[in-house]
Amino acid sequence: LLYFLAALHLLREGARRRQLMFVVSALGFALALFAIAQKLTYNGKLYWIRPVSPYVAPFGPYANYNHFAGAMELLLPIPLVWWLLARAEIGKRMVAFWAAVAMIVALVYSLSRGGLLALGVELAALFFFLWRERANTPQRMRSTQTPLLAGVALAVSFLLVLGLAYDQLAARFQLMQQGAQEYSLVTRRAFWADSWQMFRAHPFTGVGIGAFPTAYPPFGRSSAQNERLETVHNDYLQLLTDAGLVGAALLLWFLYEAARHLRHARRHWATLRSNDRTACLGGWLAVLGIAVHSTLDFNLQITANALMCLCLLALATSLSEKLKSEK
Repeated sequence: LLYFLAALHLLREGARRRQLMFVVSALGFALALFAIAQKLTYNGKLYWIRPVSPYVAPFGPYANYNHFAGAMELLLPIPLVWWLLARAEIGKRMVAFWAAVAMIVALVYSLSRGGLLALGVELAALFFFLWRERANTPQRMRSTQTPLLAGVALAVSFLLVLGLAYDQLAARFQLMQQGAQEYSLVTRRAFWADSWQMFRAHPFTGVGIGAFPTAYPPFGRSSAQNERLETVHNDYLQLLTDAGLVGAALLLWFLYEAARHLRHARRHWATLRSNDRTACLGGWLAVLGIAVHSTLDFNLQITANALMCLCLLALATSLSEKLKSEK
């Protein structure tokens, strides 16, 4: 909470918002290039140096490819929206373009199904927003540039992905054809069913924040009875098991406040500068993507991803706070 409030205060200045967007784009670009390079030259070691268990599936600097995908979901929207909407010189926009392309390629290359789902939702939300904006713009003021730029980014990303990872993607989609019988889905469903029983046993305040690994074994009917299960692989369900209805109420309050800030920024959209539009739309798309992925994994329990999510949420809501203060 203190981290979010500090970020919210610092990001009320336009210069700091621009600096953060640059840092986010550069960080995402660097992580994506590193992850792709490591995947192409993987020797069974993290950073090519540290040996890992054969049961670990690292990607980039993350020990699990799903968590790398979560990082890309958070970092991608800023350069992508910057490429589409910002009124900046062509050099800066091309850097944003290649950063966005690299992140899309790295995310798809990670083969995270939750990441692919979140990416699809982010892109669908972005195109829906752009379509609504175009529909509300007078015919004489409409531009074909934005849809064209979006198509170019996706086409280049698609071609690069096919060149790098066609065989891996084909194998991954073939595995997905198993449907409800696929192993990872079967185990997740078992974890979720057991965790729901845990919530029903402690409905009001849960078992306590961070107590899930200790409290789970008596409820576990899955293989996790004989091992230490750290997470539910669903951040919302784990909020219920750890904090109960009290935690759920806080989440609903958060969602209400987020919707209120988003609605306020939407009403003033036409008056915003292009960089502020990038900050607002990119920040909210990032939060949307990680919120979708959190139904299948535990990205918000990975410190780096959780802090980045809070930072981007502060970026998106700081603009709403700024508009209110100017009234």
